[in-house]
Amino acid sequence: MAKYQKKKVQLHTFEEKAKAFADKVRPVWQWVYRLRGLILSIPIAAAAVIIALHNQIVLPDMVGLNMQSNGEFAMMIAKGFAVLGPLVITGVCLLLIYCSRRILYPWLISLFSLALPLVIWFTNTFPG
Repeated sequence: MAKYQKKKVQLHTFEEKAKAFADKVRPVWQWVYRLRGLILSIPIAAAAVIIALHNQIVLPDMVGLNMQSNGEFAMMIAKGFAVLGPLVITGVCLLLIYCSRRILYPWLISLFSLALPLVIWFTNTFPG
């Protein structure tokens, strides 16, 4: 007869359920918080490499910088330097994420450093 007895159904309050859920999720969030620099830097690094590969294909052999008012460039550099320069700047910014206590500031700087290769591409593709 003990076999067929019904189990008691325990009614839990929302507070108890939320606490149980938080106890299960807390270790995951602790790891996410510890690895936040890596998690934030992966998309930036991927975008930097993709933009660098795109500029390697699209840019001419000599790339102009600092366009003057008459439409000519003040300085001409090799394509390799125009591709690798912004990539190195973004990489240094990503390395600063791991050296800084506050991760958001160097991450934002690395995000804005992605604009450098795009500006070089636009000024050399659509001059004047």
